[in-house]
Amino acid sequence: SFFKYFNNFFIYSINCLFYCVISDSSNSYFHLVGCTNFNGYMGERFNDTYTSEKIFKPYLSWQIPIFFGEAGLYKTLDKLGFDTFSDTFDLSFDNEPNDLKRFELQYQNVLKIAKLSRTEVHSMYRDRFERIENNFKQLERLSDGYVESFKKMLV
Repeated sequence: SFFKYFNNFFIYSINCLFYCVISDSSNSYFHLVGCTNFNGYMGERFNDTYTSEKIFKPYLSWQIPIFFGEAGLYKTLDKLGFDTFSDTFDLSFDNEPNDLKRFELQYQNVLKIAKLSRTEVHSMYRDRFERIENNFKQLERLSDGYVESFKKMLV
Protein backbone atom coordinates (compact mmCIF):
# COMPACT_ATOMS: atom_id res chain seq x y z
CA SER A 1 0.00 0.00 0.00
CA PHE A 2 0.95 3.63 -0.33
CA PHE A 3 1.37 4.10 3.43
CA LYS A 4 3.71 1.14 3.71
CA TYR A 5 5.79 2.60 0.86
CA PHE A 6 5.66 6.08 2.42
CA ASN A 7 6.73 4.79 5.86
CA ASN A 8 9.62 2.82 4.37
CA PHE A 9 10.71 5.78 2.26
CA PHE A 10 10.51 8.16 5.21
CA ILE A 11 12.46 5.82 7.50
CA TYR A 12 15.06 5.25 4.77
CA SER A 13 15.39 9.03 4.25
CA ILE A 14 15.80 9.69 7.96
CA ASN A 15 18.40 6.90 8.27
CA CYS A 16 20.38 8.27 5.31
CA LEU A 17 20.23 11.77 6.74
CA PHE A 18 21.24 10.49 10.17
CA TYR A 19 24.33 8.65 8.93
CA CYS A 20 25.40 11.48 6.61
CA VAL A 21 24.99 14.09 9.31
CA ILE A 22 26.74 12.08 12.00
CA SER A 23 29.70 11.20 9.81
CA ASP A 24 30.20 14.83 8.81
CA SER A 25 29.91 16.38 12.24
CA SER A 26 30.81 13.79 14.84
CA ASN A 27 33.96 15.65 15.90
CA SER A 28 32.12 18.66 17.30
CA TYR A 29 30.21 19.30 20.49
CA PHE A 30 28.58 22.47 19.19
CA HIS A 31 26.84 23.25 15.95
CA LEU A 32 26.67 26.83 14.66
CA VAL A 33 23.61 27.23 12.46
CA GLY A 34 23.15 30.14 10.10
CA CYS A 35 19.42 30.07 9.49
CA THR A 36 17.97 30.59 6.02
CA ASN A 37 15.99 33.65 6.96
CA PHE A 38 18.14 35.30 9.57
CA ASN A 39 16.74 38.71 8.66
CA GLY A 40 13.13 37.64 8.26
CA TYR A 41 11.33 35.97 5.41
CA MET A 42 11.88 38.06 2.29
CA GLY A 43 12.39 41.14 4.43
CA GLU A 44 8.96 40.91 6.03
CA ARG A 45 8.12 39.91 9.58
CA PHE A 46 5.45 37.32 10.26
CA ASN A 47 4.00 36.11 13.54
CA ASP A 48 5.18 32.55 12.88
CA THR A 49 8.86 31.72 13.16
CA TYR A 50 10.17 29.94 10.10
CA THR A 51 12.17 26.78 10.68
CA SER A 52 14.02 24.69 8.11
CA GLU A 53 15.89 21.40 8.15
CA LYS A 54 18.98 23.29 9.33
CA ILE A 55 17.31 23.87 12.70
CA PHE A 56 17.05 20.14 13.41
CA LYS A 57 20.49 19.01 12.23
CA PRO A 58 22.25 19.68 15.59
CA TYR A 59 19.58 17.67 17.42
CA LEU A 60 20.03 14.81 14.96
CA SER A 61 23.80 15.03 15.43
CA TRP A 62 23.66 15.06 19.25
CA GLN A 63 25.21 18.52 19.42
CA ILE A 64 24.53 21.68 21.34
CA PRO A 65 23.07 24.14 18.83
CA ILE A 66 23.91 27.81 18.51
CA PHE A 67 21.41 29.39 16.11
CA PHE A 68 21.87 32.61 14.23
CA GLY A 69 18.25 33.06 13.22
CA GLU A 70 15.31 35.35 13.31
CA ALA A 71 13.93 36.89 16.48
CA GLY A 72 11.86 34.46 18.52
CA LEU A 73 13.51 31.29 17.20
CA TYR A 74 14.60 30.07 20.64
CA LYS A 75 11.14 30.76 22.03
CA THR A 76 9.67 28.63 19.23
CA LEU A 77 12.12 25.81 19.94
CA ASP A 78 11.14 25.93 23.63
CA LYS A 79 7.48 25.59 22.62
CA LEU A 80 8.39 22.58 20.47
CA GLY A 81 9.88 20.96 23.57
CA PHE A 82 13.59 21.37 22.86
CA ASP A 83 16.13 22.29 25.50
CA THR A 84 17.75 25.53 24.34
CA PHE A 85 20.43 25.49 27.04
CA SER A 86 19.36 28.81 28.49
CA ASP A 87 21.47 28.07 31.57
CA THR A 88 24.55 27.82 29.32
CA PHE A 89 23.96 30.72 26.97
CA ASP A 90 22.61 34.23 27.33
CA LEU A 91 19.47 34.04 25.20
CA SER A 92 18.27 37.57 25.92
CA PHE A 93 19.02 38.42 22.27
CA ASP A 94 16.14 36.21 21.09
CA ASN A 95 13.61 39.04 21.29
CA GLU A 96 15.93 41.61 19.69
CA PRO A 97 14.23 42.91 16.52
CA ASN A 98 17.43 44.42 15.09
CA ASP A 99 19.12 41.68 13.07
CA LEU A 100 22.65 43.01 13.37
CA LYS A 101 22.39 43.57 17.11
CA ARG A 102 20.85 40.10 17.59
CA PHE A 103 23.75 38.58 15.62
CA GLU A 104 26.33 40.47 17.70
CA LEU A 105 24.68 39.41 20.96
CA GLN A 106 24.56 35.75 19.91
CA TYR A 107 28.18 35.94 18.77
CA GLN A 108 29.13 36.69 22.39
CA ASN A 109 28.00 33.15 23.22
CA VAL A 110 30.38 31.78 20.59
CA LEU A 111 33.24 33.83 22.03
CA LYS A 112 32.42 32.49 25.49
CA ILE A 113 32.86 28.91 24.25
CA ALA A 114 35.98 29.78 22.26
CA LYS A 115 37.70 30.92 25.47
CA LEU A 116 37.16 27.55 27.15
CA SER A 117 39.82 24.86 27.27
CA ARG A 118 39.19 21.50 25.59
CA THR A 119 38.68 19.95 29.01
CA GLU A 120 36.08 22.58 29.93
CA VAL A 121 34.26 22.11 26.62
CA HIS A 122 34.25 18.35 27.10
CA SER A 123 32.90 18.73 30.64
CA MET A 124 30.24 21.15 29.42
CA TYR A 125 29.06 18.60 26.86
CA ARG A 126 29.25 15.63 29.22
CA ASP A 127 27.29 17.51 31.92
CA ARG A 128 24.51 18.21 29.39
CA PHE A 129 24.51 14.84 27.66
CA GLU A 130 21.15 13.70 29.05
CA ARG A 131 19.56 16.93 27.82
CA ILE A 132 21.19 16.48 24.41
CA GLU A 133 19.78 12.97 24.27
CA ASN A 134 16.34 14.30 25.21
CA ASN A 135 16.53 16.77 22.31
CA PHE A 136 17.24 13.87 19.95
CA LYS A 137 14.26 11.96 21.37
CA GLN A 138 12.05 15.03 21.03
CA LEU A 139 13.02 15.28 17.37
CA GLU A 140 12.04 11.62 16.94
CA ARG A 141 8.66 12.28 18.60
CA LEU A 142 8.01 15.30 16.40
CA SER A 143 8.95 13.44 13.23
CA ASP A 144 6.68 10.52 14.17
CA GLY A 145 3.86 13.00 14.68
CA TYR A 146 4.62 14.61 11.33
CA VAL A 147 4.30 11.28 9.50
CA GLU A 148 0.94 10.61 11.16
CA SER A 149 -0.31 14.11 10.29
CA PHE A 150 0.83 13.68 6.71
CA LYS A 151 -1.01 10.36 6.45
CA LYS A 152 -4.22 11.97 7.71
CA MET A 153 -3.92 14.74 5.11
CA LEU A 154 -3.66 12.14 2.34
CA VAL A 155 -6.71 10.18 3.42
